Amino acid sequence: MRPLRNPVVQTAAAWLLSEWMRFCYATIRWTHENEQVAEEVWAEGGGVLCAFWHSRLALAPVCWPMKRAQPIKGLVSLSPDGEFFTKAVARLGIPAVRGSSANKDKAA
Repeated sequence: MRPLRNPVVQTAAAWLLSEWMRFCYATIRWTHENEQVAEEVWAEGGGVLCAFWHSRLALAPVCWPMKRAQPIKGLVSLSPDGEFFTKAVARLGIPAVRGSSANKDKAA
């Protein structure tokens, strides 16, 4: 068995990642550009989708204004790596929507 696929190791690593994310959110000076575009869509009753790829995922939630009426959710793959990330963002109060186009029979 691969150590990083072990649920206990994943839970411990997810805790570490979530604490690192909290630290980064609190200490990095963030600049949001074109935020008014999303605000206009929300004002008209529409939705907004922000997409990030692997190396940017851990810091992606900071782009979402937490005071929005529409809560943030993360679209995460059904892979074991996705389970690790799901555990990390859950510690930050961000629910995951799990799915994969490659694993249609696994999607709930």
